[in-house]
Parts: sequence; C-alpha cells; structure tokens
Amino acid sequence: MFTIHPVTGDTDKIMVESIWGLGEYILPPY
Repeated sequence: MFTIHPVTGDTDKIMVESIWGLGEYILPPY
C-alpha cells in the first residue's frame, strides 16, 4: 500500500509513491 501526502502537495512525491505502490502490488514483498 502506498500513501499520499496532500499536506506537501508535491506531485512528484505522489507519483513516486504511486509507482512504489504498484510495484509492491505486483512484486512480492522482500
């Protein structure tokens, strides 16, 4: 699960977290 921080309002950070979230969803946890 990935988290979004609306407080920062940083689009890049949201995109990175979204990519990490998808990666964690597809790939098994290490």
